[in-house]
Amino acid sequence: MLQELTNTTKKYILFDLDGTLIDSAAAILSGFDKVFNKHQLVPTKKLDKHLIGPPLKETFINLLEKPSDKLINIMVEDFKFFYDSYDYKLSKLFPDIWNCLELLKNKNKVLIIVTNKRNVPTKKIMTHLSLDSFFKKSYSLDSFEPNMKSKSQLIKQVLSKELLNTDETIYIGDRIEDGIASQNNNIEFIMVPWGYK
Repeated sequence: MLQELTNTTKKYILFDLDGTLIDSAAAILSGFDKVFNKHQLVPTKKLDKHLIGPPLKETFINLLEKPSDKLINIMVEDFKFFYDSYDYKLSKLFPDIWNCLELLKNKNKVLIIVTNKRNVPTKKIMTHLSLDSFFKKSYSLDSFEPNMKSKSQLIKQVLSKELLNTDETIYIGDRIEDGIASQNNNIEFIMVPWGYK
C-alpha cells in the first residue's frame, strides 16, 4: 500500500491522522479509561481500538446507557484535559510512515492533514512526533468557525480553502467513512490496511 501511495501521480495528498499515520489507540483509550474511572461509570462497550475515529461527543453517547447532554459535555471536557495534557504522548507512528512521508516530500507532493481529531492535540502530536516539516497544514473539525460537522464537510472546506483541484487530490484514511467522505467530494481514496476501521 505504501508503495502504491508513493507512486501516486496526484499532487495533493490529504491524510487522516488516527489509524492512518499514527497509532493513537493507547493514548485515546487511556483518556477514555480515566474519564470513566473519574465518574465511576461502566461503558456499555469494551474500550478498544474500534471506538477510535468518530468525534468525541458521538463516541461518549455510544458508550453510555442513558447519556444526558450535561454529562456528555463534562466527560468530553475531562477527556480533553487528560488527553491534551499527557495522554497524546502515547501516540506513535505506524511502521514505515516516516520513510513514506520523506519519499513523498522529495517528490514535491503537497501533504495536508485532514482529521476528526481536535486542532490542539493534532498540533501537539505533530510536534511530538516531528511531523511538522512534512505537512503544509493540518485541518480539524474545529479549525473552522463554525466547526465542521463531518469529515465530508471538512474535506470540502479544505479543497476550497487550499484551492485544490479534485483531479489532482487523493485522500488516505483507515475507515469506510473516510472513503465515503472522499467520494462525496469527488476525490480518489486509498484505505490503509492497518487502521481502526
